[in-house]
Amino acid sequence: VACTACGKCVQDAAPGLISVSSGVAVVDYERITLAEERAVERCPTGAIVWLTGAQFARVPATVGSESA
Repeated sequence: VACTACGKCVQDAAPGLISVSSGVAVVDYERITLAEERAVERCPTGAIVWLTGAQFARVPATVGSESA
């Protein structure tokens, strides 16, 4: 809601990581390994922030087991 589509995050991020679409910043999560905190430091409204923590670690998909 706070994004003004200024494009500063796009300029500071790795190529293709962030784009502006329909008036808001959009992160390509397939390229998230390229992310660096500097990409969001200049956000004038705080609409895009850098988060860290175990909740963002990649977890391998598990296959449900079926009992016979």
